[in-house]
Amino acid sequence: MKKIHRALALIMAIAVICCLPIQASAANEAAAVIDYSKTASLSLYKYDLTGAEADGAWDTDAYVSTGIYDQSVNDAMGSYAVQGVEFMSLRVADSHIVFNSVSCTDGRMFRSDFKAYYGDIRGVSNAVSRENGLSVIEPKGRGKQYAQWTAEKQGKPTIRGLIRQDMDAALSAAISMQTLFAALEKQGYTVKRGAYVKHTAVRPPGSERFIRLDSLGEGYTEADLKAWLRGKTAKTLPFQVYIPQQKRYSVKRYGCNSRKAKPKGLRRLYLHYLYLLAPPRPYQRRPVPFNVRSEVRKLSQYKRQFALLQKYNQEPFHILHALTVEGVMRWFAQQEGEDADFWGLCGLLHDVDFERYPEQHCIKAPELLAEINASPEMVHAICSHGYGLCCDVEPTHKMEKILFAADELTGLIGAAARMRPSKSVMDMEVSSLKKKYKDKKFAAGCSRDVIQTGADRLGWTLEELMEKAILAMRSCEAGVAAEQARLCG
Repeated sequence: MKKIHRALALIMAIAVICCLPIQASAANEAAAVIDYSKTASLSLYKYDLTGAEADGAWDTDAYVSTGIYDQSVNDAMGSYAVQGVEFMSLRVADSHIVFNSVSCTDGRMFRSDFKAYYGDIRGVSNAVSRENGLSVIEPKGRGKQYAQWTAEKQGKPTIRGLIRQDMDAALSAAISMQTLFAALEKQGYTVKRGAYVKHTAVRPPGSERFIRLDSLGEGYTEADLKAWLRGKTAKTLPFQVYIPQQKRYSVKRYGCNSRKAKPKGLRRLYLHYLYLLAPPRPYQRRPVPFNVRSEVRKLSQYKRQFALLQKYNQEPFHILHALTVEGVMRWFAQQEGEDADFWGLCGLLHDVDFERYPEQHCIKAPELLAEINASPEMVHAICSHGYGLCCDVEPTHKMEKILFAADELTGLIGAAARMRPSKSVMDMEVSSLKKKYKDKKFAAGCSRDVIQTGADRLGWTLEELMEKAILAMRSCEAGVAAEQARLCG
């Protein structure tokens, strides 16, 4: 973020320097007059550098700003831009302050930090607002990520929500922070704490990153947990003290039956009625493992995504094609060591707008995908498979290139499989597929040019692409057939 500020400051400084001669000549003619009735607006962009660096699209350390508009930067970071973010702008209730980060007198740049923002700038703004009877927004706790805030607002399960549930279950039997963390570790969590750890964090089972306790919300900071445990232990101890029992030894006599004889007669009837008259045992709900709840969360998301596909696609062929491309993309993701869920979802929804809006294919898709709050990366990947045919969104990521090539190739392979006696791709070879590929009249709707272009973009030969696509379709053929039978039945 600081480097973005530096680049923006450099651009603004150059603009100020360029405007100085003009302002000086204008001042000689007439005095400058500020019209406070005029208003203006400015659209700036914030770039997700973390996501761009993770995807390999951006290298912050290697970039040096020249202060001149660079189209290559715009092309590389276009999918990571978030519009509507104001830089060097402070909005506090009814007070709105906008200032230039670079001084026009000495060219020194304002260095913002926590103290400068909350102590100086925001403090002055709050003081001015109070003096003039304006409202003041007081910060409350730590902010939330937009995705987390949206999920909680819509009532969807979140990772932090699942952690809070496990935390509540562990707190019910804990009497100290050590026993609390021990209970979490028993559930499969990894706890990062100690004298050399600045922020205590936990990592759920199956997750790759730690989540700080202070990001779980109010009442889950380390200080809040300690205060709650102190109040809990002061009232009662919700546990039984373990008293080790002395081990007893007995000597069995030879020939004696060690098993107890079952009660008979009146005693058996008496014990039976005691069992019937006994109050029911309280049901103790066992906490569902985190991995299971995480899979349930993924399942609920997939149901929403599949419902979107069915909403705009009713033809069985289109559903079959979507399921096939999903399975193929999942296979390729596993081969590449990538996120199979993300790749598969892009394959499932790549033709979400084709049946209802064929003339607006890949153009109407972003509007439809907004119903499930699809990420910009997903929207870009889905739209890119129509590059050169119905849109100008170019596939850049390897996943997008595979989707570009697999869309047409899976249709060709499926048509060739239906012509075989087995009606399957399990016994299909590359040589037989190439014969169908060379026959322009066979499956004429599957563009050979797109398939060849897709292979070239991937750096593969046509035979390599065909072989991998056949293996991918073999891996999902049975599952796709079962799902189609379920939907049609």
